Amino acid sequence: MKKPFDIQTYMTRGVEPCPFSPYSDTNLRDRPLKDALASPLFRALQDGGVLAGDHAGGCVLYEKREQVEAILAGGSPADGQH
Repeated sequence: MKKPFDIQTYMTRGVEPCPFSPYSDTNLRDRPLKDALASPLFRALQDGGVLAGDHAGGCVLYEKREQVEAILAGGSPADGQH
């Protein structure tokens, strides 16, 4: 089962998957929200297993920031795993 997102939008219209995670690859100035939620970052987070498994609490995206940064750089979540 896919985990839902806590999305945030800001005055700049950036769309971030979590209020504590400063990662975005899309902007609502460029596309509607429905399309923004299907961006490469959001798709990779859902399909790439970044949100799966246990974590220490807080923001899982911050905890797994190397994987998120690998996605934003055009790689896969596995590229940022240690």
